[in-house]
Amino acid sequence: MSESGGPAGLLAALKRTLAFYFDSLFFGFVAWRAMATSMRRQRVGDVWAHTMVVRLTELAPGTRRSGLAFVAAALAGTLLDGTVIFIEMISRLAR
Repeated sequence: MSESGGPAGLLAALKRTLAFYFDSLFFGFVAWRAMATSMRRQRVGDVWAHTMVVRLTELAPGTRRSGLAFVAAALAGTLLDGTVIFIEMISRLAR
């Protein structure tokens, strides 16, 4: 969730994911220290991406994303990954 209360966007999710590697340094000490000093208990990736982690039960029903959108995105990602693998297999067989 973004700090403004809405859903986090794709760029924010990417920033959080990339910052995870920084947060996990020294067995997670960096993230633990950042969360210990943050009012919202945010790790470094959340601060950089202006996001925060909340419990699903704390979200208003209108701000939740539908499960159908998740399923559609997961299927699209799987299809794209399968297509890339298929194209790579064909190109290797053609050599």
